[in-house]
Amino acid sequence: MATPDFIGTEAGTILFAGSGQAFEANKPVFLALGGNVQHVGEDAGLANALDSALLGLMWGALFGTLNAIAVCQAEGVALGMLGRLWQTLVPVIDGQVVDLIKRNETGRLASDEQSFASIATHHHAFEHLLAVMQARKIDLGVVLGQDNLFRRALAAGRGEDDFAALSRFMIGEA
Repeated sequence: MATPDFIGTEAGTILFAGSGQAFEANKPVFLALGGNVQHVGEDAGLANALDSALLGLMWGALFGTLNAIAVCQAEGVALGMLGRLWQTLVPVIDGQVVDLIKRNETGRLASDEQSFASIATHHHAFEHLLAVMQARKIDLGVVLGQDNLFRRALAAGRGEDDFAALSRFMIGEA
C-alpha cells in the first residue's frame, strides 16, 4: 500500500493476510519494508481485497483532483489557491468518508438527523460541476460514471436517502 518512495519508511503500509503465526514469525522482515504492518486476517484473499478497495479510494481522490485542476485551469483559478482551499476541506471529506463506511457497515442508508446531505442534494450540486466541465470542454469520462449512479438512484426513488445508499447501486443491489 505504498508508492516506491514510502517503501522502507515508517509510513509504508504492508497488508498481510494468512496465518497469524506466520505473520508474527516474519514481522521483522515486513517492518523492514514498511513501518505500518497490518495483519488483516486469516483469509489469504483479504489483503488483496483490501488493496483493491484502498486503491479505489485513492484513485477516486486522485481523479477528483485531476477534475479540480482542470476546472481551475479552464476558469483561470490559480492552482496554489486550490491547494490552500483543499486543506480546509480535508476534515469535511475525511468525516464524510468515515460516515460512508460506518453507514454501509451498519446498513443506515436512509437519511436521518446525522446525514450530511441526501442523494438529491448532492446531485444538484454535482450538476453544477458537470455543467462547468461541459461548458469548458473538460473530459467527462470520470464524472459521467458518477452521474450515472446519481441518475439510477434518483430513477429508483432513492433521492432522499443518504449519499451512502449509492453504494447499493455500485454493487447492483438497488
